Amino acid sequence: MTTPTMRTKPPKTPPQLRTDDTEELAFYHALPSKFWEEVVHGYQLGAILDVAAGDGSLALTAVRHRLPYTVLFSQRATGT
Repeated sequence: MTTPTMRTKPPKTPPQLRTDDTEELAFYHALPSKFWEEVVHGYQLGAILDVAAGDGSLALTAVRHRLPYTVLFSQRATGT
């Protein structure tokens, strides 16, 4: 009498840990340039102070409209 062979699943690979060289997508839900074009036009902005810099589409809109643009950002301190 023969017994059915048991199929074994391959062992799961452990998730990779983050290292200093790990690359990750930074801006999942960035607003398109068209949105910023409408904001600049709708509010008749004379300058832009960007306190939440994202993918750069607001900066490009400021350049297109020749508006002064200032960005505030903070880089998280690392343990190195």
